[in-house]
Amino acid sequence: MAAHAVLVSGGFADIQEFNCEVVSMHIQRWPHAAAFLERAGSFLEQREAAHNILLGLSAELVVNPQLFGREPPYFATAEIDGTVVLAMLRTPPHPLSISYAAPNVDDSVFDALVDDLATDAINLNGVSGPSEATGRFAARWCSRTNQTSRVKVALRIYQLTRVDAPSGIPGALRQANEGDRALLATWFGGFQEDAFGEPFDDERANASVQRWLTTPGRSLYLWEIDQQPVSMAGTGGPTPHGIRVSAVFTPRELRGRGYASACVAAASQAQLDQGRSFCSLFTDLANPTSNKIYQQIGYRPVCDAEEVAFESA
Repeated sequence: MAAHAVLVSGGFADIQEFNCEVVSMHIQRWPHAAAFLERAGSFLEQREAAHNILLGLSAELVVNPQLFGREPPYFATAEIDGTVVLAMLRTPPHPLSISYAAPNVDDSVFDALVDDLATDAINLNGVSGPSEATGRFAARWCSRTNQTSRVKVALRIYQLTRVDAPSGIPGALRQANEGDRALLATWFGGFQEDAFGEPFDDERANASVQRWLTTPGRSLYLWEIDQQPVSMAGTGGPTPHGIRVSAVFTPRELRGRGYASACVAAASQAQLDQGRSFCSLFTDLANPTSNKIYQQIGYRPVCDAEEVAFESA
């Protein structure tokens, strides 16, 4: 059995002596997104579509470090003998985003991550990422903090490399612009309510629209019939070879007519035409309709993920 020397936040937290080689494991924080990507990028790219949040948010934070607020993000890697085995990102007050763990990584890595976060008394409200990793982290976080956890949303990540465009749906795609702000703010409120159970207030809705219209690499698209928008989709969070589709919304009175399928298919094709190798997106596993329509236009499952919420016991 190999000895484990566990180095956490600059000091040895635990050393167990055996007769084999010493394995050094530590949590390394990074001061900004560029440093994080330089260190963790190649590890995350091994499962690029599955890690679209970590890669995409980091790329956006390189361009605008205050994109999600003034509080500094948390960037960290877990490393064993100088090799990255886990990567993490948090933009407060949002949940921690976590990567897949490298194969054969034991739970001491997650214990060390909990220790590192606990040194700053971080009030963590949840964790999101591949289901296997979130479950392992949540168990240790709750043991340390006496909180409870629940799966807030069970998700599936999909990837598309070729669009199977739906036929027979009237309308055309166009990119949203400044003149669409009022409509977009209303629709972002509706999207938030559908996805998370409560709408944005006007301030947060307008802030979301501002980010989407002004952040490099992001685009908002509208599907129109006779110059009247009937559906919305966004693309953003570019990864080295792909981009994420999100913010898909159709008003309730216009649903069931294929507009979202047409909008997402055309927006995805627009990104492929710009040189992207693939598009990725998340679906809520509780919504069989969205999972079905995305597969019909060419999206294929990559992995299951989840958002886990932490609550006081």
